[in-house]
Amino acid sequence: MTPEPASRPEAERLAIEFLSRVWGPAHDLDAIDELMTEDYAIHSAGSIIRGRDT
Repeated sequence: MTPEPASRPEAERLAIEFLSRVWGPAHDLDAIDELMTEDYAIHSAGSIIRGRDT
């Protein structure tokens, strides 16, 4: 079963938390598993990164 997409405010909150925890000074890589679904995709430097294991 596919989860429902997050509401816009929730999606924005998740994006900000992801950026601050993963890309911020802490580099908390465990936050990826905590905040993202297994099939998430993110655009970075012109590439699409899919999934947690990439």
